[in-house]
Amino acid sequence: MIATVIARKDVVYINISPSPGTVKLNKAFGFRLFSGGQVAFLPAFNSVPPSDRVLEVHAELADMAELTDNERYILQEHAALGCLSLICICDGVALPVVLKPRRILRGLIPCCQVVYCRSHVDLVRCAGALGRFLLRRGKLLCLVDAMGPVPGLSGRYFPKKGIKYFKGPKQPSPGDLTFTEMVLFGS
Repeated sequence: MIATVIARKDVVYINISPSPGTVKLNKAFGFRLFSGGQVAFLPAFNSVPPSDRVLEVHAELADMAELTDNERYILQEHAALGCLSLICICDGVALPVVLKPRRILRGLIPCCQVVYCRSHVDLVRCAGALGRFLLRRGKLLCLVDAMGPVPGLSGRYFPKKGIKYFKGPKQPSPGDLTFTEMVLFGS
């Protein structure tokens, strides 16, 4: 039955929570790894150029015009789903970021999971301003999917933590969990 569901060649399918028993099955169906672990990082430890700032998204925000139609849609829809939809203005460039508030280590530590950013490079670029923004909201720690340590982020890579697979023509970028079960169902 699953073979019929994932048969289309023009669609990207992802599995963000494979149980150990399904990894071999994922591979047999042609799924490939796109995140081999997670980086836990402290964005407030990154430097913040004086002109950098973070804006929380709302419909009338003028800086939304700097983004693509798709990015505006992602930000607005994820804000409605309880995520922090943000625009980081770094050196005059608008960078979209979506974060999902979470708790880790048996619910004791508040943190944010990166749900969307264009790239790790953009995340590093705006990490300091993002950290300052999150600190005012009581969040010190962030998580982002990765295949290894992310140069420029102050943190630690945890291999095999939160591994994720995909099948299809285009590999998702690490940090792209838009419209996944994590966002929709809070898992």
